[in-house]
Amino acid sequence: MTAVALGLAAVPHAPPAATAQQQSWNGSTLGAQAIEDLIAQGMTALRADDLDTAQTLFETANDATYGSAVYPLPIKHLPNLALARVNFRRENHAEVNRFASSVASILDTPEYRNHPYRIEALAFQGAAAYFLDHDNEADLLLRAAYDATEGREDLAEIRDLAHFYLALTAQYLGSPDAPALRESYLQGVDGETTWVRTPELAHLYFLHASALRDAGTDAQDLVDYFAAFMDAFDDNPAIDAQWQSFYRGYFAMLLGEAGDWERAIGLLESRHAYLTENRMFDDEYLWNAQRLAVARSVVNGYEDGGAFLVDTIAFAVAQGLGDRAPLAILHKTLAHVRGELGDMAGQQAHLRETYAILRRTLGPTNGDVVLLAAEIDRTDPGFAGFAYADEIHGTGQGIDLAPDGAAVLAAFLAGDYLGVQLALAEHETDHGTPPLFLLNRALYFALIGFEDRALTDLAALRGAVRDMAEPALAPDAPMLDIIEALARAWSSDRNAAAAVPMLERLLARADLAPAVRRIAVALAANAAFRVDDRAGIAAAGALWAGLPRPEAPGPWDVFADAIFLDAHAMLEDPVTLRTRLGALRTAASDIGNPALLADYIALIGDMNDPDAMSRDSDVSELGRLIGRLSVDLPPHHMLIASAQFLMASALRYRGETADALVWMDRTAVTMRKHPAHNPDALAFALSQQADLLFMMDQPERAALIAREAYALVDFATARGDLAASVLSTYARTLRERTGDDAGVAAVLSAHIDDPAYFDRVPPSWQMDQLTFLADLSLDTAPWNDVRAILDRAEAALPDDDGRDWRMSRSRVIWSRASGAWRAGDVAAAYGDMRRSNALRFAEIDDIAAEGRLSGITAEELKARATWEAMVGWEYAQGLTDDG
Repeated sequence: MTAVALGLAAVPHAPPAATAQQQSWNGSTLGAQAIEDLIAQGMTALRADDLDTAQTLFETANDATYGSAVYPLPIKHLPNLALARVNFRRENHAEVNRFASSVASILDTPEYRNHPYRIEALAFQGAAAYFLDHDNEADLLLRAAYDATEGREDLAEIRDLAHFYLALTAQYLGSPDAPALRESYLQGVDGETTWVRTPELAHLYFLHASALRDAGTDAQDLVDYFAAFMDAFDDNPAIDAQWQSFYRGYFAMLLGEAGDWERAIGLLESRHAYLTENRMFDDEYLWNAQRLAVARSVVNGYEDGGAFLVDTIAFAVAQGLGDRAPLAILHKTLAHVRGELGDMAGQQAHLRETYAILRRTLGPTNGDVVLLAAEIDRTDPGFAGFAYADEIHGTGQGIDLAPDGAAVLAAFLAGDYLGVQLALAEHETDHGTPPLFLLNRALYFALIGFEDRALTDLAALRGAVRDMAEPALAPDAPMLDIIEALARAWSSDRNAAAAVPMLERLLARADLAPAVRRIAVALAANAAFRVDDRAGIAAAGALWAGLPRPEAPGPWDVFADAIFLDAHAMLEDPVTLRTRLGALRTAASDIGNPALLADYIALIGDMNDPDAMSRDSDVSELGRLIGRLSVDLPPHHMLIASAQFLMASALRYRGETADALVWMDRTAVTMRKHPAHNPDALAFALSQQADLLFMMDQPERAALIAREAYALVDFATARGDLAASVLSTYARTLRERTGDDAGVAAVLSAHIDDPAYFDRVPPSWQMDQLTFLADLSLDTAPWNDVRAILDRAEAALPDDDGRDWRMSRSRVIWSRASGAWRAGDVAAAYGDMRRSNALRFAEIDDIAAEGRLSGITAEELKARATWEAMVGWEYAQGLTDDG
């Protein structure tokens, strides 16, 4: 990066004489050029690794510009950017975030949005967020900086910084473009830079090698790649001894996987000695020992490898590693050695010990646990007394591939999705992919959230049965549409709208069996819920009410009950909802109370219980529920994200804002992992993070995240309520940061005046945004124009949709009363204030009669009464005898 890119110039070491832009400060005269010169000198020191001198110079410049209004905005905040730079080199990432976020936020104006200093600040703030484990924030900011630096030669070094940390962030988040980001960075780099140092560069090379290995790259190609890595980085003094040892051990593993144990054994011995000498007894110690055991078995013979394993296992247990999952791998390796030496009883004993450790540490549905069960000989004499004998009898023994997929659904609802995966893989190996297999695998993919894979199998199935003389399934079998609707709108919502017309066509068929019609109606309610169509939910509810209840409900029937109630709960009154939940729990119990189904029902109850957020026991149970869901579902599943979002909302309601922010970040991470994640829903989760940061008095971070979330949304197509929430958060944070009511009003008006957006926004959000626009316009527009906006806000609330809008309508009328009073129209103010209070107090009376008083405070009631009395008194003073 050139000096010009940093806004610097080649300057002498002493500040020059003051120039035209200058101020008197603490006995000194520092003009704009002098500030730039100080920063340039500091950068020279920083690049020479003299961080103390750099910091002193940057702080001198910062002291001069602090509180002064005489400098151009970029110069005024250049010292803060410089302090972000030096703190980055000091690895003080909290301070990097503080300084960089202030620069990026303050320069976020039309004039300076693309200024080099703001783009650089975004990059540093994003890199700091990566180190602070604010991964979604890092992704947003680094992508913004990376995109903004494209084609900017003056920002080449900052692009390098953004590219590097974006590659790391994408790797962690599992972003689809993570491989491309890694490859493009590594192909273009030729050594360390000011901001990306040798240890960090080596780490990215390693991560890329690891990803290539996970992707199934040829073992010898990986050896060649990592050999080049070792040539470049081994014995490099910039990389500490611990990492050097780790990289050597990793290279040894790659050599072993390529079959070159002769070269690997020396590196593995060296790694083992380093870990032992430094008493680093952890999972890495166990994994390296396992590889060394294999190397010794191959190079020196099985007797040597077996003896090493026996000693190592005993030593590891003595060091407290007896219940670590990698210890099971040592037992598994020893089982193999025993088998090669002809000791079959010893082999089975160690296989059972392997299973026992993995079962205790990873749980019964873990894929390794499920696969291992198939290797255990149930006829071995030692099996009879094995603690897990009963569950092994039932594991991995195939699955009934029925035309309705009932066995796949039952296993999924029991939390055994990995068992289903194993059974399907075994069936494919033995029997190929006939139509019934494709149907059941499509159902499995639909349930776990792999929409694209489910649709691919359905397309293959439909094509296959069309070509059969006597197909086992018809191409238009209703179950195919049921599976497609599950894939599009239950375990994903990116394409939920596509499920709506498909289900309408399915329900129009006269040949649907009652059980299938029941599932289809439940999914129609679910699809309407996903696209925020309350009328559609109500219509599905009317259909549901006319359906007969099956005499002996099975898994599909109870699953349909749960899906329907999940969608329809928002329209239920509390008493009816509690009754339905009780009946649903009873129905689940009647089919054995499958673990995942029970947790799904619990989640539905928690999401629709307004008091759950305030009860300590409910929040604690929600944490346990999230833990169970994380075991019984793949890590990207929408049910996990829903539970995490509920936890964040509960903690926010309780005032535990910092913890709420952690859970909202976890929600966004889970969303990102989803193979078909909805960018609008992700933007909503990110805007919620911005709300929380705003509440935590971090307006700069809040404003930047809100802006980037806003940039993610296509307001012409996004779901109305999600888009409205993102827009409101952005507008409110923008107002707080800039104080520019007119500018914020212009942003908001552009969307409100766009029918492609505003006509799809729910009434409550229309009212909210119009009321906010009126508030923004109070000091800049005539009162008649503001009043017209508030009239429109009240008109947005329907009179005949069956919902209780009294509180919302009361808020709008109160805002209009306040505005009228400010404008001097006391009569109108008093009339609106009385009307607002009448609506709110009538609502409170009804709430109290039902025994629900949460959300009602004495402060609100006092304020309403006080204001009505005060305005009423003023109104009365203006009355004349003739009225």
